Amino acid sequence: MSAHSEQDPADRGWCRPIGLVMRIQICVALALIGVAAFQFSVHRESDHRLLRALMVGRARHLAETAARLCAEPLRADDVGALRRLADSFRAGDDILTAAIYDAEHRRLCSGRPAVHGGPTIDRSGADPTIAALGRATASWASADRVVAVAPARIGEDRVGSVKIELSYAPALAASAGIQRRASLALGGFLLGAVLLAAVAARLIMHPVRRLLGVARSVAMGDFDARAAVDRSDELGELAESFNGMLDALTLNDVHREKLERTNSELRTSRASAEATAKAKAEFLSSMSHEIRTPLTAILGFTELLREDAPDRATRKVVDTIHENGHHLLALLDDILDLSRLEADRMSTEREPCDVQRIAQGVVELLRARAEARGVELRLETTTAVPAWIASDARRVRQILLNLVGNAVKFTEHGHVVVRLSEEGSDDDDRRIAIEVEDTGIGMSGEQLSRVFAPFAQADATTTRRFGGTGLGLALSHRFAIALGGSIDVASETDVGSRFTLRIPSVACEPPVDLSPGGDATPAAGDAPLRGARVLIAEDGPDNRCLIEAIIRRAGGDLCYTENGNLAVAAALAAEADGRPFDLVLMDVQMPELDGCEATRALRNAGYRRPIVALTAHALADEMQRCLDAGCDAYETKPIRRRRLLDTLAGLLTDAAPSPPPTAQPRR
Repeated sequence: MSAHSEQDPADRGWCRPIGLVMRIQICVALALIGVAAFQFSVHRESDHRLLRALMVGRARHLAETAARLCAEPLRADDVGALRRLADSFRAGDDILTAAIYDAEHRRLCSGRPAVHGGPTIDRSGADPTIAALGRATASWASADRVVAVAPARIGEDRVGSVKIELSYAPALAASAGIQRRASLALGGFLLGAVLLAAVAARLIMHPVRRLLGVARSVAMGDFDARAAVDRSDELGELAESFNGMLDALTLNDVHREKLERTNSELRTSRASAEATAKAKAEFLSSMSHEIRTPLTAILGFTELLREDAPDRATRKVVDTIHENGHHLLALLDDILDLSRLEADRMSTEREPCDVQRIAQGVVELLRARAEARGVELRLETTTAVPAWIASDARRVRQILLNLVGNAVKFTEHGHVVVRLSEEGSDDDDRRIAIEVEDTGIGMSGEQLSRVFAPFAQADATTTRRFGGTGLGLALSHRFAIALGGSIDVASETDVGSRFTLRIPSVACEPPVDLSPGGDATPAAGDAPLRGARVLIAEDGPDNRCLIEAIIRRAGGDLCYTENGNLAVAAALAAEADGRPFDLVLMDVQMPELDGCEATRALRNAGYRRPIVALTAHALADEMQRCLDAGCDAYETKPIRRRRLLDTLAGLLTDAAPSPPPTAQPRR
């Protein structure tokens, strides 16, 4: 609908309900009339007071003038002169009375020209009113007249008096005529103002009502409606501005629709990206399990072959297989860590951590590799550091292994120094600084800019020359941030590099058990599991064969099942027959019934023997799931023979059996 297609019902002529503008006009007109009436009343009263003052002044002036003229005739008792003087009062239409009194206050002459036609001589008795007046001119006014009495004197002698009476009527008649003419003029002015206002309102309100009609059309959804611009004044500018506003609104609607489509596409893309990330995480988790499962067999059997190697050449081949298998496992762990970091699923612990011991252990672990390259590797402590801080020892060790390992790898001569110190004086700003300095190949400024990017190395020749995937520094940098710290780097080509790890120094109490873990627990002789009956629930034949070899070499007797249902049945049956298993090795991922559900079933049935979970997932939540299900301990794949045997031996040598763990509700 356009601006001309439909007329506003309020704009169909003058016969319509009184609108806002007309009401304003009526109110203004009434206000003007009220003001005019008030002013008229005030002015009328003021005019009356002014007229009275003027009449009094005129009467006094006439009386004083007549008194001066009558002084000599009064002394000479010249009646003819007095008559001529009285004759002069005919000139005033408003003069009611003109009386002349002698020195004894007797009226000598009284002239009433308007009434009697001429003056008269009257020597009646003394007038007490005149006698009561003093030597000065006196005047007073009543409702219809003004009286003035002036003494006639010659020198200081009073020879008589003159009394003048004036009427208000002629002056009031003249004032009333002026007021009528003023009222007519004011009425005409008000009428003209009202008519002018009506015409102006008509000229203004017509385009305003057209704008109102367009606004109503827009409100009903017709965004194509526009106001007609047929004027060049302010109202025309208003119509143009109104149309411009509609154009802007229409453009905003178009932009809003585009934005909504963009947001919808972004939401779809985000959902797709989240689904992709979830699929990626699930894929990596599945692949981790699938890769760790054969790695368990590879690394486990290479350990057994190392012990049984007939000669040095065979042992070297087995060592090569074992070393490359661990390298593959480390690469797999790095990829999983990176995936968890990108998915924001990486968690860190806050537990007692001996940073100096960790640094010493890393240096001792890598010293042989450094010496093989002719590089000196040493640890220096420049300032005292707390014995124990609250941090994640595993992540700190992983960061140091990457930093020191890279320093050794990229240094062909010279030294690698690990410096340990504490920075900051404020308790809230104390940090442990671990500096790794080398004299290696160094990096340029461009290489430094991407040193912490995943899968990035200095260049292709560096990868071919030194190997590696470029994940170590990226993971170390993100681990440091997760710990509340940072890693700074400074480097110069062919001079060396210096990486500085800083983590919060929050002192804490040492742990209750200071033993280093299962790897340090001494095995019970050459056969720590001698006489023990072990149930193995493992669906993988290779891993089952490896575990069987480890258990049998440790002196244990075993039985195995292929899924969780069979494991539950075998454990409960052996308990009922009086030949219970001393412990159960439960693989977590099995067909029909997985290890966690099987453990819950055993605990709910009252089974009290130790159960150890075997899992290929090295994730904290997966391990916690095993413990919540009722497992006493867990071991990750690939299986480390010594750690597994120490864990099992520790459970078997527990002299005081504890109450059976209670299976927790599934999370």
